[in-house]
Amino acid sequence: MEPPAQPSPPPAEPPVGLSTNPQVTPARPAVPTVLADRNARAAEEGHARRREQAAAWHAMRRDDPALTRTEGARRLAISTRTLRRAITENPPAEES
Repeated sequence: MEPPAQPSPPPAEPPVGLSTNPQVTPARPAVPTVLADRNARAAEEGHARRREQAAAWHAMRRDDPALTRTEGARRLAISTRTLRRAITENPPAEES
């Protein structure tokens, strides 16, 4: 006589927190939203404004090398932080 057949072990459970059915990430819309368009426009306008502010600072600085950033910012009617950012983004053009 043959011994009775052993039942097969139950399938192994995946570790806690892991899924056997991975989720598919949803596709992002290819068309930019109105808000993204507005943000892009505002960024371009801000960069152009800071470019003008930096050019004015560099011109004032050429005329008066002792000019401080605080005084330059006051003359341009901007904050010293804005002036610092403008100068950092737009270094002076090399004169030839």
